[in-house]
Amino acid sequence: MDEKRAADLIRKFKNQRRYIRAFIVITILADLFLPINTVAKVAAAALILLCALLWGLSINHKITLIAVSECDPSLYYAVSKGVVPHDDISRDVFTAQLIGDYKKGIELSVRGLEKAKTNTNKLFYMESLAKLAFESSDFEKCVEYSNKIKEFIKSFKKEKESDKYYVARADFYINFINKNYDRAAEFLDICNAQNGQSNSYKAVMQYYYGLVHYYSGKEARKNFQYVCDYAPKLKIAFYASEYIAFIDGCLSDK
Repeated sequence: MDEKRAADLIRKFKNQRRYIRAFIVITILADLFLPINTVAKVAAAALILLCALLWGLSINHKITLIAVSECDPSLYYAVSKGVVPHDDISRDVFTAQLIGDYKKGIELSVRGLEKAKTNTNKLFYMESLAKLAFESSDFEKCVEYSNKIKEFIKSFKKEKESDKYYVARADFYINFINKNYDRAAEFLDICNAQNGQSNSYKAVMQYYYGLVHYYSGKEARKNFQYVCDYAPKLKIAFYASEYIAFIDGCLSDK
């Protein structure tokens, strides 16, 4: 990890958060002394707070981009923790997924699921459990979590467009584990069609395609090479490099 860049980014984002607080205080104080009626003052204050909220969200988004666009989970965690030092289970789970700390990720996901209040948060932790179990080769648990995801979504009164991708990923895990590689590839195609894919998501998709192709006897090297080339700091890149070494070794033996 580039420690100097981490320190520079922490300083930059901390300063921006200070600017937000100063902006709120100064503009609200100014609003109090404006020669306008109370309703207009309340409306102005609401607009100020909305602007500050959007500014704050943009900072969080920029920090997240370190993980999902640059595919650098260690730098993302250092910056995120440096800017917002309080405990954040979802951040820790996300980082654990990317760096391959499966045991810690599963423990945190279980804790997060117990505390989750919304369906969105519950799905995040349930899918994290399935993904972490799959990548750590705990296939029995992966199938269990994947089935729970499907059952949970069936209980919704109204499903959202994004729910079909949760189901598709669950079905991918189940079919791959059961060695139904053609069906697994079909569900992976659905996952891969999701709009707005981040670089880290693309790398995971290519890794999963590589697994499907490898175990079904098809060309898989280019999928694994994609992960190594574009997301070398993710844990799956290490596994991808091992598959490449094995593939190249087999080819050299012929």
